[in-house]
Amino acid sequence: VNCICPNCGSTARERLVIACLPNCIDLKDKDVLHFAPERYVLPLLSKQSRVTAADLQPELYRNRLRQIQYQNLMQLTFSDQSFDLVVANHILEHIPDDRKAMQEIFRVLKPGGHAILQVPYSDSLTSTIEEPGIHDRARQSALFGQYDHVRIYAWHDYLHRLKQTGFITRVMEGNDLKKYESFALQPGERFLLL
Repeated sequence: VNCICPNCGSTARERLVIACLPNCIDLKDKDVLHFAPERYVLPLLSKQSRVTAADLQPELYRNRLRQIQYQNLMQLTFSDQSFDLVVANHILEHIPDDRKAMQEIFRVLKPGGHAILQVPYSDSLTSTIEEPGIHDRARQSALFGQYDHVRIYAWHDYLHRLKQTGFITRVMEGNDLKKYESFALQPGERFLLL
């Protein structure tokens, strides 16, 4: 479930980033890569940072974004250590080789940089369910909850994959997120800061 705000149209996953990010990271004068830039997260980032917007299908954003470039998260064209922050919110579940994408994100982060890589996950799964080469919308919907996903992560497996890549993980959940209740976050949600 991704509850839409009846007033502004933001999604619960956007509101989670909007609520938590400014309290976790100083955005002033930072270089940010925002992959698949969300309508309500991008303005937050753009107020204080230099944002590079990118997507595998930049033509999908042309009506609302003038400056968006083609990038494949599995093979970014940016130099090593280019960004202070990478935001790829609910993207890795779409990517056939998520580990390669994680490595690329890690590569382009400056030392001390951060990443916001939220994904759909399950606490009840013991291992991630994935079919990276799948192209069957009905099966994808049945297995992963959305027709264009190729996996649903087991929470602990997702953390393990990130740690194997070199990320240090900080998880905010429960009482850590209580102060953001006014943002109408999804119950049981976690915010992962890398």
